Amino acid sequence: KKETVQAQPAQPAQQQQAATAVPAQAAEPAKPVDLIPGKRDKITVPPFSELTKIYFGAPKSGKTTFASGDPTAMFLATEPGQDFITSPLLSLNDDLVKSIGAKHHWEAFQAFVRQLYRDKHNGSLAQKGVRSVVVDIVDNLYAHCLNYVCRQKNLAYPPENDFGKTWKEIRDEWETWLRRLMDLLNVTFISHCTE
Repeated sequence: KKETVQAQPAQPAQQQQAATAVPAQAAEPAKPVDLIPGKRDKITVPPFSELTKIYFGAPKSGKTTFASGDPTAMFLATEPGQDFITSPLLSLNDDLVKSIGAKHHWEAFQAFVRQLYRDKHNGSLAQKGVRSVVVDIVDNLYAHCLNYVCRQKNLAYPPENDFGKTWKEIRDEWETWLRRLMDLLNVTFISHCTE
């Protein structure tokens, strides 16, 4: 029997040396990442006016008057009751809905957020001195959102037999537009307790 020997291709001199050289030091394994943080040196707390706040209390307990103490605030009113404040005020009422050609209060709220976005980016909001919005009361704004989504689906109220699909759509709509508002300005929400 004849043996056949295949010739190996010639390796360049550098590859031959690298193949025969003994590494001076083996690579160290990667150090594990410490996921437990140490104590923080300093906590920075933003000024009170820059925090998102909710004032919760009985009707006529002074929530609106207290919130009007912020000189940079404008009010988005979803019910009457801001007669004794001097802050800029936009009433989310039927007259506003009609005047802007909207079909629903929630659409008027969306238009308000869009205008805030434009005004913030073109500088006119800063010229007016507005850095925060007070939603008075947030309960009604949520009801407008719920009614808007239901009306889009030709429903009077979210049904119990759709496995929560309508409630999810309401939550998604609410969270989307509230995030947009809160990304633009500091927001204070006023809410009523029922008992």
